[in-house]
Amino acid sequence: MDPEGILFTLAYILVSACIVCPPTEFINAGLTVQNVLAPLLGSEQMDFVHYHICRTTSTILIHAVLPLGKWE
Repeated sequence: MDPEGILFTLAYILVSACIVCPPTEFINAGLTVQNVLAPLLGSEQMDFVHYHICRTTSTILIHAVLPLGKWE
């Protein structure tokens, strides 16, 4: 494997791990699935059930798509 491929793999693993289990720094910076997709999710106070259905679905989809990024 070439050095660029190894570097890409390590960076992809790091980013994927930070998306699945975000550290405190990512949470404080607002880099979580629910914060990034806030415009699509709507308001939790206005429509609680719909908000959580959309949040759960989007989180599952993003986590399911992560392995496809490193397709060779």
